[in-house]
Amino acid sequence: RLEGLRIEALGVVTNKSFYGAYRGFGKDKGSKLMERIMDWVAQEGNLDPVEVRRKNFIQSHEFPYKNICGAVYDSGNYPVLLEEAVKVGEVDSWRKKQRELRPKGKHIGIGVAFVVEPAGIAAPNARFSGLVQARVRITPDGLTEVFTDRTEIGQGAERTNTLVVCQILGVKPEEVIIKPVSSDIIGMGPISSRGAVYSVSALARAARGVRAIIVKYASAFFQDDPENIRLEQGRIFSRKNPENCLSYKELADRFYFRPGPRGLPKEMQLNHETLLDVSTSWYSPNNAENPSTTYTTFAASADLAVVEVDVETGVTKILKYVHIHDAGKIISPDIVDGQIYGGVVQGIGEALSEEVIYNDRGELVTDSYADFVIPTSLDAPDIIIRHFETPSPYTELGTKGMGESPIISGKAAILSAIEDALSPFRIRLTESPATRERVRQWVRKATER
Repeated sequence: RLEGLRIEALGVVTNKSFYGAYRGFGKDKGSKLMERIMDWVAQEGNLDPVEVRRKNFIQSHEFPYKNICGAVYDSGNYPVLLEEAVKVGEVDSWRKKQRELRPKGKHIGIGVAFVVEPAGIAAPNARFSGLVQARVRITPDGLTEVFTDRTEIGQGAERTNTLVVCQILGVKPEEVIIKPVSSDIIGMGPISSRGAVYSVSALARAARGVRAIIVKYASAFFQDDPENIRLEQGRIFSRKNPENCLSYKELADRFYFRPGPRGLPKEMQLNHETLLDVSTSWYSPNNAENPSTTYTTFAASADLAVVEVDVETGVTKILKYVHIHDAGKIISPDIVDGQIYGGVVQGIGEALSEEVIYNDRGELVTDSYADFVIPTSLDAPDIIIRHFETPSPYTELGTKGMGESPIISGKAAILSAIEDALSPFRIRLTESPATRERVRQWVRKATER
């Protein structure tokens, strides 16, 4: 929670490489600065860094919450996330070990970070709008075709879309066909974690539209109330008589090949409800109601890192890592976990080794992976993940975007832990990454003071 804000911007032109789009870009800079400030406030006031963050939280009853810049945070329970990180991370136990090991020359550090990820960028009256389109169609042979703007780039989009359709229409995953992305479908793609916000919401609306047609027909066919109609495991039936059912192939046959009086009720014929094909749009309610907000949802995560820093070699070893996450309603937990594992490791790389270096002549020195060191699976620590769900009121299924928060919080938590480990030297981390050379340099300068 901020009660005042002043922004000063300085533009600098260089001949070096520009800052381009990378996971969490822009958001990582602001979050890292905020987390550094939180730690420094704790140091100056001799306070617990966890307590400093807790005191500044937006509380759960205050959502939706409009900040001083006009952005509207949709939902959350920040204190619960932080408390879980402290509990799972066993902070008290590590603090005790820290005190015991420092006289022996071992420098343990406990770092905490809490970040909010604005997800689903949408600027009113701009190309990045809050509009997206989706289409769901039952084919003549009873399969389900899905058309969205969401490109599969390794983030599990096709599987997520399949699960959404299966949940709403009760079809089997093998009966769903995700069509290749086409520019015929309006949308901006998966950028800025828009997939679970925009594409999924539009898809859910389209699937519900198809479901409404099916339920209306099945109600007449089974001569039962609409609320008794069930769509499960590729079957359409009344809960009063589950044995009497229709398959989707039989349903498609009645709509496409026998749409006359024997196939469809007269009312559906007159209303032109003769196709199992719905194309619809979705526009961000948050963006519509609050034009000053540029994001629809706000995921959050609390991270806790424990490290050991060897002040002689500069090596940082990660002893424990905890990530507590809230991405609203989760469709596929294992896909979300995969996003978190990858994102946290990327954050660790940014915190410890990844750096673009130029020499005095402006020539790029780190121009290969031999020099620009990225972490591999061998460098990744065990990451403990816990999920909490506070559904977003602004999306169809309560989902939120979450693809960027792990890299943002990962970097901040590691830097916080390193600074805590080096606290006997009164070192403040004002630059990153904390490479071996840089850590040794910091310690050397501190001991010379």
